[in-house]
Amino acid sequence: MDDIILVASLDSMNIILKIFSSLHVRLQFTMEIDTEGKLSFLDTLIMINKYKIIFDRRRLSVRVDFLIFILCITKKVLSSILFDKIIKLSHPRFHEKNLVNAINIFLNNPLLFIFFNN
Repeated sequence: MDDIILVASLDSMNIILKIFSSLHVRLQFTMEIDTEGKLSFLDTLIMINKYKIIFDRRRLSVRVDFLIFILCITKKVLSSILFDKIIKLSHPRFHEKNLVNAINIFLNNPLLFIFFNN
């Protein structure tokens, strides 16, 4: 198992953690409790806003280095996946901010493959 998100009452969290961790000797679960209605999960920020759950994409933490030899088509697929994740995984109010951030990542890259027509 890897990367599970669970919504439960604060009272039951320690019981749930104990049950999960007791399933197998090599399974050790950890728990992160939200702060200020926000929780980071994978590359997404999950927020509670007026009893609604909304998502925002967290900023890329790794530098994408396109100087490494990768086929142009692979680079295009990578950019397509990044833009799809922004649109599909974040709330519309965060789209502009996240798209600008992604475009800046590609523009600051020495190879501007995103503008190639081939």
